Amino acid sequence: MDIAISSALLASVVCLGTAIAILLRRPQRPLYNRFALFALALFGWSGGALVSRLGGEQMTAVQLASGILIPPAAARFFAALMRNRSVRVQRLTNWTYTGSAVGLLAALSPFSDRVVLRLPMAIYVFGVVAVLFLWLRTYATAAAAAEKQRWRYVLFGGALCLVLAFGELVRDSALPAAAGHLALTLYVYFLYQSIVHRRFIAIRELFAKAALVAVLTLAAASIFALLVIWVGPSQPALLLFN
Repeated sequence: MDIAISSALLASVVCLGTAIAILLRRPQRPLYNRFALFALALFGWSGGALVSRLGGEQMTAVQLASGILIPPAAARFFAALMRNRSVRVQRLTNWTYTGSAVGLLAALSPFSDRVVLRLPMAIYVFGVVAVLFLWLRTYATAAAAAEKQRWRYVLFGGALCLVLAFGELVRDSALPAAAGHLALTLYVYFLYQSIVHRRFIAIRELFAKAALVAVLTLAAASIFALLVIWVGPSQPALLLFN
């Protein structure tokens, strides 16, 4: 298992876990539902990348079909998060329904492995999200001074994830894809914490939480490694430790 596969697995687990966690919160809010749909779309993209790398080129259609659902989910979520009801954002959202429907049919067609289809779909997904962030950036600039820094975190983090997501298109190298998956993992966690606590957590607080989880993970992994060394990798007791 290379780093691209393990990072895609991590991103899939985090996206799915946050979607389920936000849906289970009470009282339920419309913003929670939109974030859950956005997280599920990202789960489909990460899970599709995982399946694609495990199953070969013929499984790329799974990733394409999942990724094509990101534009409408992102438009609905970020418009609700930033309370943006502008006409052009609403029109963009409505347009993504048609665009994603056409793209979904193309992704599920027998020709989904052709570059002539994959390239326009990639341009569509990245282009819509980029335009959405540019328009929302205009809104953030006009916001009150206290809100500007908060929206800057959201839009800068989203733009960074968008740029790093291009690494998934580099099939011959695992490192660019892994960088995109890890950035997506942190970004989804950042959005989840901000929505749950009804405030945008600072970058220092975000990395402090991530460091705590990393220490706990390292401790658990170290215990598991010691148990494996103790019983040997081929012993039946290893199943119990797993």
